[in-house]
Amino acid sequence: MSESIACLDRLERVVEEHPAPKSCVWSDIHRYGALARAHVALSQGRPQSAIAVLMNLQREAGNTHSYYFGLGVGTHLATAYLRAGANTDALVVFRKILNVGLKVGLYQTILDQGPEIGTLLLSVRDNAARTGDATDFVSYLDRLLKGCRAHDPPRVKAGAISAIAEPLSVREGEILNLIAQGRSNKEIARFLSIAPETVKSHLKRIFTKLNVERRAQAVSRAQSLGLVGTS
Repeated sequence: MSESIACLDRLERVVEEHPAPKSCVWSDIHRYGALARAHVALSQGRPQSAIAVLMNLQREAGNTHSYYFGLGVGTHLATAYLRAGANTDALVVFRKILNVGLKVGLYQTILDQGPEIGTLLLSVRDNAARTGDATDFVSYLDRLLKGCRAHDPPRVKAGAISAIAEPLSVREGEILNLIAQGRSNKEIARFLSIAPETVKSHLKRIFTKLNVERRAQAVSRAQSLGLVGTS
């Protein structure tokens, strides 16, 4: 973090040395300087500060017709909302990005935004299944999800799969990670846009597969197997 802040300081000095009162070749320095500030704020646990920076940056991208850059900023904004616990806002912003992404063939730009993109994709995919979205949109989501798993595969210790009765499904792994974050069943249900009873059903299967009886035991066993982080 100290190195990141030092890099940001150097970048901001360059921004001051090359003002860009109107859109010009130096504008990219200002844009990436703002993006760096947002990244540092997120890493420091200040998602609201990052949201404010990213919203301004997204507006600027739209005003200057920097649409591709704006799409990247939009994915960062969705992640920032997610970190802030504003799950509905995160999904609204991310759905807009996906609608454009489908039209222009956006793929790697979305996947490069980190593991939280997988969480957002799963939520949008579940909503799409319930609301009957167009086949091409669902196929696009499935392709992104497949790429997301290949892009950021789960870190599982050697022998972890054979140590449990049956591998966890993608949804079960998602719920287990949310449990490890301290989320309640109701919070998980709201976040994933599923019924609380569905969460309970998944929990029963998770407990069976991990051979445990309580949530804390499930998290502890999953951490020992490398299925979830220990932070």
